[in-house]
Amino acid sequence: MKPTYAALLPVAHDVPAVIAWLNLRLTANQLSAETLTLLQTVLTAFNVTAASAESAKLDMLASACFLILCSPEYLVQK
Repeated sequence: MKPTYAALLPVAHDVPAVIAWLNLRLTANQLSAETLTLLQTVLTAFNVTAASAESAKLDMLASACFLILCSPEYLVQK
């Protein structure tokens, strides 16, 4: 099984939108401010723009999902 990230691909250049989408769907908006800041910093470093190649966008989206899936807020949901 391989994720497609189809719903996020059109907004991959908008890091806050990506984080908000994943936060809602994966953790029910339970990510801490510290985790959100860390995600913002890491994902912004990818420098993905609307004109970036699809592969760059997919790399950033996969990293975003991975980081959230490793977060304490995802692993221990209340």
